[in-house]
Amino acid sequence: MIGNFLWGIAGIALSFAMIKWRMKIRDFVGESDFTRKFGGTHLIIVLIAIAVFFAAVTKMTGKWDDYFSGAILEQPAENSQN
Repeated sequence: MIGNFLWGIAGIALSFAMIKWRMKIRDFVGESDFTRKFGGTHLIIVLIAIAVFFAAVTKMTGKWDDYFSGAILEQPAENSQN
């Protein structure tokens, strides 16, 4: 449980660092045609930071398995009898 908490704190810190230093990250990564189609490198970096933040919070709270277990994709067969 402590491991999940530490991974969560690290993920939250990483997401804030990505947003704070997105100019330096963009200079390191550079511009590409792909990022221009979706709003630019800054927007892609911010979206990745938001995804990292969400993943870190779910890992910290123990909801990672609930959200990402694939239960939505594993639907019962139509002819199954429960």
